[in-house]
Amino acid sequence: NTAIPKGATASAAVEVTRTGDARVTVSLGAIPEAPEGYTGLQPAAGPPLVLFSSVVNAQPIIGAVSGPTVLVDATATVELTVTDTDAEDTITWTAASDHEAVATVDPAAGSGKTATLTVTGVSAGDTTIRLNAVDDSGASNAAAAEVSFAVRVEVASLDVDGNGTVGLLTDGLLMVRYLIGARGSALTDGAVAGNAREDRNEPEEIAVYLQGLADGDVLDVDGNGTVGLLTDGLLMVRYLIGARGSTLTEGTVAENAHEDRDTPEEIATYLDSVR
Repeated sequence: NTAIPKGATASAAVEVTRTGDARVTVSLGAIPEAPEGYTGLQPAAGPPLVLFSSVVNAQPIIGAVSGPTVLVDATATVELTVTDTDAEDTITWTAASDHEAVATVDPAAGSGKTATLTVTGVSAGDTTIRLNAVDDSGASNAAAAEVSFAVRVEVASLDVDGNGTVGLLTDGLLMVRYLIGARGSALTDGAVAGNAREDRNEPEEIAVYLQGLADGDVLDVDGNGTVGLLTDGLLMVRYLIGARGSTLTEGTVAENAHEDRDTPEEIATYLDSVR
């Protein structure tokens, strides 16, 4: 018996040594059933003794990918998964952005059947990310899968519904509801302006945009590393009703606020910059 490793097209040489003057007969036994991943076996006497047909390599399949909205100078992550019926294969990911002036992407997203892709916003606009997953079953029969998804990069703004105005009873209410965990219609009912941007008038669209603000630390008004309802949320509401000075910040700035965001003037200046 001889073993043939996966990916090989022939077994190792099988030597038959004749002794004396006796005639030697080499017989090939019954063809065994082809193992999983092979199309068949072809026995042959002579070098090589046993020949395999080409290995069947399963095509990897990339799971569904949703393109994120990314803020300028901020990052967003995209979780990647792939299905490959060849369980022993390792997946190598690569990715590229069509317009790196809009967004860049980690060109080597990682290895394995799961990986995390990081997208960085550069300037406002739209781009397409092209993703490639290649298995390692061998250079001669490696299989690849490709997908692409759209990414939008936006300048950070508290104008959540995108109608051009930051309103207390629209954008302010949306931010507060988001911070208390409201999603779906509970997030948006009665709080989205009638002239909201067409891609920001549904609960899912609003939630994605607000998640982008949270991920980009825009909603962390006092800069302490945590977005809090009774600190950052209250600061935004007070700001939108026109409170300034100590009326804006009294009792609402976290004790561990960033050193350049712990006075009324600094808080107001920051909120002006993202209004």
